[in-house]
Amino acid sequence: MANLATLEVEADVNEGYVSRVHEGMRAEITLDAYPDERFPGHVRQIVPTADRQKATVLVKVAFDRLDARVLPEMGIKTSFLADSPATGSAAGTTAVAAAVAIPKRAVREADGRAVVYVVEGGRAVMRGVSPRPLAGDRVAVSAGLAPGELVIVEAPSTLGDKSRVRVK
Repeated sequence: MANLATLEVEADVNEGYVSRVHEGMRAEITLDAYPDERFPGHVRQIVPTADRQKATVLVKVAFDRLDARVLPEMGIKTSFLADSPATGSAAGTTAVAAAVAIPKRAVREADGRAVVYVVEGGRAVMRGVSPRPLAGDRVAVSAGLAPGELVIVEAPSTLGDKSRVRVK
């Protein structure tokens, strides 16, 4: 019988990339069964052996919050979120910035900088962001957005800061 309280992801990470992954690093988990939902997690363990046949290292990723829809042996994709510079951390550790993952197509350019539009009080509000690539069609934004904010993904090119919008 599976212990669902300790459910975790086992990801094979390419040897050439594993040096950028560390215990405690934030991760984003996507289940094949729910491709539009992202589940936050973190690296729990890097198994200290390599698979010579596949040139990979096994990395165990724990879910930050368990969801009843997550079941053993489901197909998954895992993205590791890049670190921010260490800030007042203990020796040998690195602080990891929290990031919000959004679709790449939500990011636009305005006046030579990356921006996104969020909905605030029925208006589109432009926010400057510094996106970092994730796997697939998503980017991580560690400043300029808060979890749960409504980001405008597809909008006419005429959309501007403070434009009135209606959410469908």
